[in-house]
Amino acid sequence: MVALFVGRFQPFHLGHLKVLEYVSRVVDRIIIGVGSSQEKNTLENPFSYEERLEMITSSLRLDRKKYAVLPIPDFGDEKRWVEHVLKNMPTFDVVYTSAPREKRIFRNAGVTVRSVPLYDRSV
Repeated sequence: MVALFVGRFQPFHLGHLKVLEYVSRVVDRIIIGVGSSQEKNTLENPFSYEERLEMITSSLRLDRKKYAVLPIPDFGDEKRWVEHVLKNMPTFDVVYTSAPREKRIFRNAGVTVRSVPLYDRSV
């Protein structure tokens, strides 16, 4: 089974790492979608895609064959965004998220969604 886990990762933190470790125990492969990938050097999105990619790959202790990290641009339009994800990401079976908005968007597109626990980012 292949999972999609999407986040802006501004920055990638221990909570994200714990979620990915959790998901890796129940799926064969994880596609990590870096949202708002075109954004950088702003208050809301200070890090570039390349910086976030480095944060993620240097933090993960998973086998490199177990995951892929890919950019996902933001369009400011939910329908267009989810269509882009479904068309341009490698095939996945399930989306893991705790975000109500992402749950709604993907479920409305007919995608299986599973919740992830929330972890403390600091421990």
